[in-house]
Amino acid sequence: MTITEKRIQFAIYYNWLGVVYMVPNIYLFLGEADMFMVRPSGYAEEFEIKCSLADYKTDFQKGRKHSKLKILEEHGGGKPIRIPNRFSYVVPAGLVTSVPSYAGLFWYADGRLLCKKHPPLLHKGKWNWDAQIARSFSRRHARLFFAELRKEKGWT
Repeated sequence: MTITEKRIQFAIYYNWLGVVYMVPNIYLFLGEADMFMVRPSGYAEEFEIKCSLADYKTDFQKGRKHSKLKILEEHGGGKPIRIPNRFSYVVPAGLVTSVPSYAGLFWYADGRLLCKKHPPLLHKGKWNWDAQIARSFSRRHARLFFAELRKEKGWT
């Protein structure tokens, strides 16, 4: 069975059923989050899913994202900011054995997740995610709606 991003998203979803928000493929702060959740504590977590070693290595070309996560790890803070409180990679078991100090690591195998490195708390700020998530959903819905309308009308 091929390991795909969707299979891993499904495992993340079922591993954390009691969260306030659990959203796949959402654009919020540092580009697209493969899986994003907000815990009842108000802390937000982002999961970056990588199914190949090449994809994992390519992720580090996103310099802005990783420099912000590194700065947060070093300086922390308590002000609400639009950056996740925790950040983790989720990969097929054995694909990656170490990640940057600001990231957690979960292995995926047989439909389950195994925590190999607990993600550190990067900051204690709590952002009100309601408006941000609603805005992202409305944009996604509008894109889908207008793509369907263009197809229906034969517009290019």
